[in-house]
Amino acid sequence: MSRLVDLFPSQLFRCKFPWAIVLIAMQLGATPQFDFTRSGAAKNWRPTHDVGPIKVDNDGLVINITGNDPFIEGPGLKVGIPKPVQLRVRLKSESTGLAHIFWSQDKHFKEGHSVHFPVDTNNWTEVSVPLPSLEKGTRFRFDPPGKSGTCTIAWLRFEEIGATGITQITATDDELKFTYSGLADEFDLVEIAPFQPLGDAASAPVLTHVLPDKSGMVSVPRFDETNAVKRDRIYSAFVPVLVHPKSGRVPAAGARFVDGFSDVSKYEAPFPVSKSKKGLQIQMPDDALKLGVQHAAINVNLNSLVDLTKNPANLEWIMDGETYYFHRNQIENMPVKQLSDAGCTVAMIILSYESGDPAKDALMLHPKRAAVLPNHLAAFNTVTPDGVRYYKACLEFLADRFSRPDSTYGRVANYIIGNEVTSHWEWFNVGPMPGELVVAEYERAVRIAHTAIKKFSTSSRVYLSIDHHWSTTYGNDPQKGLAGRRLLDEFSRRARMGGDFDWHLAHHPYPENLFEPRTWLDKTAVSNFDSPRITFKNLEQLTRYFRRPEMMFDGQPRRIILSEQGFHSDNTEAGDAAQAAAYCYAWTKVSQEDGIDSFILHRHVDHSGEGGLNLGLWRRQPNSIADPSTPRPMYEVFMKADTPEREEAFRFALPVIGIKSWKELDSKR
Repeated sequence: MSRLVDLFPSQLFRCKFPWAIVLIAMQLGATPQFDFTRSGAAKNWRPTHDVGPIKVDNDGLVINITGNDPFIEGPGLKVGIPKPVQLRVRLKSESTGLAHIFWSQDKHFKEGHSVHFPVDTNNWTEVSVPLPSLEKGTRFRFDPPGKSGTCTIAWLRFEEIGATGITQITATDDELKFTYSGLADEFDLVEIAPFQPLGDAASAPVLTHVLPDKSGMVSVPRFDETNAVKRDRIYSAFVPVLVHPKSGRVPAAGARFVDGFSDVSKYEAPFPVSKSKKGLQIQMPDDALKLGVQHAAINVNLNSLVDLTKNPANLEWIMDGETYYFHRNQIENMPVKQLSDAGCTVAMIILSYESGDPAKDALMLHPKRAAVLPNHLAAFNTVTPDGVRYYKACLEFLADRFSRPDSTYGRVANYIIGNEVTSHWEWFNVGPMPGELVVAEYERAVRIAHTAIKKFSTSSRVYLSIDHHWSTTYGNDPQKGLAGRRLLDEFSRRARMGGDFDWHLAHHPYPENLFEPRTWLDKTAVSNFDSPRITFKNLEQLTRYFRRPEMMFDGQPRRIILSEQGFHSDNTEAGDAAQAAAYCYAWTKVSQEDGIDSFILHRHVDHSGEGGLNLGLWRRQPNSIADPSTPRPMYEVFMKADTPEREEAFRFALPVIGIKSWKELDSKR
């Protein structure tokens, strides 16, 4: 039976359990699809805007582009698909650029329900893109690239993620072991760089030629030594390529990355156990330890670490046969050892600020960043060979230095990659860019970091960073920000398609108004997954969202840390009381959420460069940037939050918040 079911555009038979039919179809290699090479398959598609009449030939549906904004629309799904899927598209275009697929339950197509993907010129291409679960009646819109010429679609095929292609890649100390599925014909296994488009796989060097057998497995050496240099393939993407009689070499599936690590890590120190969730972005280590801090976050600017002059007095790191240099004073002044030796779980916030050195910035910062960076921060350069080399070298150097079981230099357990990527224009600048392409850039950076860290530590974790915007964005420009929920959903789908890995979340649940510490009054933090924001008021929505099956990894919820949030004081007596009460409220909310590991307060001392915000445990000295003056009332409640004196220290906050008992905040009631 060549096709068990073809739900698009017509339903051949009805079933009480339609998704079971779809799963069976996928297992048999017969996937639901729009197959435009079949007679009549395109009859319910219509040319909506800037395209001529739809034509069908032996190759498929031919779109004749007549204007600047071309798109066509299709019929609704006859049966819903109740789990995330991948959409494989086979197409050929006379124009290079981005194609765009939208999905919608009604007549309106929105940017938030769409995905872009690159298309080569005049070459048949198969591309896989992640989609969410799809309800019955969901319609699709396809926007071809370019403003003229034609674009031909052979088919759109919905597949269970991993149904066809490489399903797992496990790295060992000397091998890469591949498991594949749905590939009955012989194929070439090729390697491409993590930033290369899938189309490059057709011309990539062949690692091995595979004659599929019942085992569904093949292995290649982990290290490439063809050029007398031992290069680690563990970061690469791998693609099965078929030789098609008509269109030549064609990728048979999407790119896959290493997603299993067996005896790879150099060090095996366990993840540190903390006594409490109390944390601080630390300015004064001695004072932080006096306060009983158990979690510490420090900013690390990769651009400031790299020494391109290769001064031999600096620290060296050798990777793939090349030596990299890191400024000794920058590394040795990090307070990691003092903090971890005192029992703190240390998190590094990995950033890349512009340096003012054009050569270094071109190497380290994303090439599509804005000419003027709002906060001097850009995304990492993971799109050029040299940029990727230096990014890998930075992460490997840090992971090796701070993962040693003897804690020679201290221990870093958590690596937060970037900052508030939901507001990427401000804090992770890649220039103006649609949200799903930002996620693609971010997923690449996080995956590379994860691989680098796994090479040296079995237990250290990598984290995504988002702000408190959940279903809304900072500003209203879709090219400059995206909602937190959308980022997480897109990241999760994309990661699964490329080989899922154990990423976690660093969330920033600031109050909705940063100048109003009374977060219990937040109106845009409501008790459902459509909440505009997730602040401390509705923090339980975040942990509930992460308990959904599609957000889990290996059957377990991913971990959450609160790595940056604080409460403003207007420096009046009432303002100081409200700030301290806000900390009591937030601590109580965090304490009851088992999925949250730490609550890291920002800041230690007020800072003059934060737009008038006074977030510190300490007031700053007048006319200083952040020199400590005197502690605020929040200092005392912070110190006692995880001690037997907590109840008495927090008592003052009850009438400020307007409650009689802390039990009123129990989200499980």
